[in-house]
Amino acid sequence: MGLDLKDAEDVKRLREELRTRDKHEALRNWRDVRDRAMDGRLGVFGGVLGEAYNKAFTPVQSQEPDQEIQDRKHILVANETEIECVVKTTESGVRDKAQKLQDALDAVLDQLFPIEVAEDEVDAILGDGAAVICIERIPSTALAGYADREALEYDAEQPDEEDGHDCDDCAFFRGDGTPCAVVSAPVSADGTCDWWTDDEGKTPPRRKLSPDAAHYRDDADITTRRQAVPRQARDRYRAAYAKAGNHAKAYRQATSDAEKEGGFTYRGRVVDRETFWGWEDQPYELAIGMEDGDMPLAPVLDVIGGFGWHADEDGCFFKLQKENKDTGMLALGVSLHPLKEGVSEFLTSNKVRYTRIADRDTVYVLVEHMKGETACQDCESPFLTFEGIMAGRSTAYYVVPGDTKARGNTMDRYKPPVLGQLVMAELSNIVDTANLTMAIYEASRTPLQNMPAPTQAGAPLDPTLDAKSRVGKDGRPQPTVAGEVTMEPSSEIDMMKLRQMIDEQTQRYRSHDFMVGSGSAGEPAAHLALMQTAYLTTMTPIQMRRAAARKRILEDLLASWAKSGETQYVPYLPKGPNRTHEVRVAAPREITPEMAALPVALRVTIGAESPATKWAREQAVRSQIEFGMISMTTGMEEAGVKDPDFEWERKLKDNARALAIGTPMQPGRFAIYVEQLVEQYVTQAMQTMYPAAPPPPPAGAPMGGPMGNPMAGGTDQGPGMTPPGTMANPAPVLSNGGTPTAAAAPPGVVG
Repeated sequence: MGLDLKDAEDVKRLREELRTRDKHEALRNWRDVRDRAMDGRLGVFGGVLGEAYNKAFTPVQSQEPDQEIQDRKHILVANETEIECVVKTTESGVRDKAQKLQDALDAVLDQLFPIEVAEDEVDAILGDGAAVICIERIPSTALAGYADREALEYDAEQPDEEDGHDCDDCAFFRGDGTPCAVVSAPVSADGTCDWWTDDEGKTPPRRKLSPDAAHYRDDADITTRRQAVPRQARDRYRAAYAKAGNHAKAYRQATSDAEKEGGFTYRGRVVDRETFWGWEDQPYELAIGMEDGDMPLAPVLDVIGGFGWHADEDGCFFKLQKENKDTGMLALGVSLHPLKEGVSEFLTSNKVRYTRIADRDTVYVLVEHMKGETACQDCESPFLTFEGIMAGRSTAYYVVPGDTKARGNTMDRYKPPVLGQLVMAELSNIVDTANLTMAIYEASRTPLQNMPAPTQAGAPLDPTLDAKSRVGKDGRPQPTVAGEVTMEPSSEIDMMKLRQMIDEQTQRYRSHDFMVGSGSAGEPAAHLALMQTAYLTTMTPIQMRRAAARKRILEDLLASWAKSGETQYVPYLPKGPNRTHEVRVAAPREITPEMAALPVALRVTIGAESPATKWAREQAVRSQIEFGMISMTTGMEEAGVKDPDFEWERKLKDNARALAIGTPMQPGRFAIYVEQLVEQYVTQAMQTMYPAAPPPPPAGAPMGGPMGNPMAGGTDQGPGMTPPGTMANPAPVLSNGGTPTAAAAPPGVVG
């Protein structure tokens, strides 16, 4: 059951009720401490210090809470979002479609939550206690050229303008019954454009108009409307009509191609909690969401102008009779962001009050008059009502809380995870302000002197009897007063000890030591990693709530797409750097109404890890594997490997390569085989190029001549040379004509 707001008065009554329930007082206090905007409260504290310290009053505000939020934010945002579609049926063909849907939803999350939106979300969770995410649809400019469907159909029915004759000049379309200016024959009654060129009838009639174009005969401004259509839209529709032969199919095809180029028309936005009020009917589910605040007039007029509303020079709104909404503009207020109180007047010098209330079915928008002196106080305020982009499912507002409690108003139940640091920073700002103010006062005041009292009342002081007064820079003596000048004794409170106590309390809420350790060179890396793991575990619930919000958003979007029958085209860019020299191609991913209605369950996960915690987890898994507690496959799963089987295949391939190639210290089998093959080839090549010389004679053998005979000797024969016709050391001959053989040597003796 919706709100059913009838008019502007109903909106004002509900607005007042929501603003009364939640005044955002705690939220403003948290922001003042974090944004170093405590000047007002510290100024009141300055009056307590006393009149003497007012001139030296110096507010001190710590930057530590904001730095703490930034440190935590960077860790949480660095973790990627993973999505999984679990099929809930065994029907054939559903699994393949679910795989395509999963890939497309991954691209949807990238479009809805780019890095800047994710940072704003986590910043609001940590600093404001909760983030309010609004899913909105921006007007698509891709379909703007296809708004005048009749002009497109008329243009597709006409001959090409490059043929030498423009049928816009034909009498058939002027409806005056006169013949065409460039032809000799009038238009036939059956719809045939019987014009001929100046070649004495040699060129046949251009073409015949289809019967469904007859309703253009009496439209005198159709030519002007046709010329207003962008050329690209006209060419695309002509091509689609020539292929389909039917206007319905041609329009569907042309607009589908345009939507692919136009991109995704949905986006996420983090709403400023100071301008938002809501009411939950179940945890984290808003039944009513309201944005209210002042904003510049110009963007409001750009949007509500499509609904016929305009403003005159005096700031009075008036409504035209004819609405001219852009094609594909299903939601209003998608780019309207109310500004919080206290913003610069330069930005809101010509401003209006903008109120947007949404329930699960309808969106109500009220724009009240400008707040200038010449604005008409009695003029009508634009009040618009239209269907929400997730009608029947959600208000399109989603709450992602930080720390929660089970009591309080709707938005007061959430508190920042760094609330302890905010409280201690507020106290330290007061103490540091007092310390610095008093230190400056003491360092800059005029030195006091102790002058003795006169012995007789009224007797003049003898300047020669006591210390002279100090002389100033101008050469004049400082005035002195008779008597002892003392100050009022202070309490025994030591401000430095108080500051030390506050710093010790603050130390409990800091994460700096968890991130960098103690700074000691002897601190083991494992100890630091385990500290970070223990600390980041406390932030896991925040990531789980962020993942749950994304799951609800995707489920509501799929339901709305299945209901509307529209096909969504989502741009996609491959993740990670390009490891090749080739250009990667990434076509838009498509979500059809049939895919949106698939029986699947979504699972979205966001981790809370850092490189050090991942290393610590891997070391723990390694120890479990070494002790035999878990298998290698389980260890891969625990270490974050998505597909252990695929990883095993890659490992086997790596082992095969290592076995074949080896290492520089231990060559593999393939490397040894290649080395032997190369050596054999080189040896054969060397033998071919350089034939081997005859082997040298054995030691002690006579040198042979050219025919192999011993060389002739003489008186100059050298040692070992034999005379001609004799043999050196002739072998003994046995009686049977054989040659004696050497006796076998005994074992262990080489013969």
